[in-house]
Amino acid sequence: MYCEKKRGGGWRLWVAIADVSYYVRPGTPLDGEARSRGTSVYFPSQVVPMLPEVLSNGLCSLNPQVDRLCMVCEMTISAKGRLTGFKFYEAVMSSHARLTYTKVWHMLQGDQDLREQYAPLVKHIEELHNLYKVLDGAREERGGISFESEEAKFIFNAERRIERIEQTQRNDAHKLIEECMILANISAARFVEKAEEPALFRIHGQTEYGSDYRIPFGARGAGA
Repeated sequence: MYCEKKRGGGWRLWVAIADVSYYVRPGTPLDGEARSRGTSVYFPSQVVPMLPEVLSNGLCSLNPQVDRLCMVCEMTISAKGRLTGFKFYEAVMSSHARLTYTKVWHMLQGDQDLREQYAPLVKHIEELHNLYKVLDGAREERGGISFESEEAKFIFNAERRIERIEQTQRNDAHKLIEECMILANISAARFVEKAEEPALFRIHGQTEYGSDYRIPFGARGAGA
């Protein structure tokens, strides 16, 4: 994921994902096994991958400092956070680093050790954060609702037994990725719609505001 400011204002944003379809062709045994599994299953201490590890952690994983085949969504975004254009294409990319949400958040918070360690990337991370803040503001103007969820993180001991459970909360690093991926998904939906190809869309109906609107939030606060 990468963005840069445009001279006339706004941003150009690139979102790239591994091109798994290059290696997993329709009708092949790999395709059949992936269909039967449906998805990768993530346990707290291990993963049961949908695809062989040589693909899931190798050729189809955007590991740093190696060339990987990918599908790119290149988007243009106005200074007010509106998606103004997009295009899709195949490419070869080389990731510059594998970062965690925690590391990115700490860098944005001013962690000097991390900022020095990843010095060449800091300005790019900050520009992505600038874009996120504009996108977040545009979403609020549209009446978008943010659901702040809490996740549980399981900590295991040497015997792989649960030692404790910690609560994790989303920060701007999570939200930054979320907003950019949503834009890529919107671009993909518009691309398919414009091509008049059959596709499935998940559409959220308009919220009906009323006395029952606060029930889920109130129930959650009461321990439900």
